[in-house]
Amino acid sequence: MDMNTDKGLYVFCITSGPDFSGRSIYFDGMDRELLVIPYNDLFLAAAEVPLLLRPSKENLLLHQKVITFLMEEREAVFPFSFGHIVQSVKQAESLLKRLYPELQHMLPSLRGRIEVGLKVIGKKEWLLQKLEQAVLPIQSPSYKERIKQGELAERFFLSLRNQFAESIHQKLHQAAEDSKQNGMLTETMLLNGSYLIKREQEGSFDELVAELYERFKDQADFIYTGPWPPYNFVQLHLKAEKSS
Repeated sequence: MDMNTDKGLYVFCITSGPDFSGRSIYFDGMDRELLVIPYNDLFLAAAEVPLLLRPSKENLLLHQKVITFLMEEREAVFPFSFGHIVQSVKQAESLLKRLYPELQHMLPSLRGRIEVGLKVIGKKEWLLQKLEQAVLPIQSPSYKERIKQGELAERFFLSLRNQFAESIHQKLHQAAEDSKQNGMLTETMLLNGSYLIKREQEGSFDELVAELYERFKDQADFIYTGPWPPYNFVQLHLKAEKSS
């Protein structure tokens, strides 16, 4: 395949078989051929794009859509972070060959697995009530008293997050193949977990999340997402970066 010097290959993911040549996708404002670069039993999915591709929310959503579409038909998908571009087919082939041994090692733990995510957000009224019990308000506090109250509030949220990790995350961790606790995105977030589960386990895992929600619904809101490719359980972007 000949490529213009101002164009490159946008890498979506590496997948197990079967081959999926001959398909087209919509990405960065137009229909594009989904390029398939094979090496042994793995395939790299890519599309030709401008080398200086501008990041946008639309492209990020389309990136996720392409990977999810491929995930539905294959036993294993190794997703790349958004925005990874190599300069040529030769670089893409080199990238796939270089990653192949590690991917083969990872394949058994990811075959037939999907990722789901759970964010638990404390309800403001409940949080304020609990915070007032833990940190007694002081009228016209001094500078030192304000610092002390800030430290107590920080300890309060840390303690609360530990409690939710034990009550919710540990139960989900035991039901999953693997799990990760991600960083908190807001002050009222009490849990941000990712869980790797078998495809056939999705229904029973959904039921467990629903049971936990019923138990904590007066204290927190649940944001349950997926299924996703195993973004949080595959670290390809930094390794791939070295070859580009």
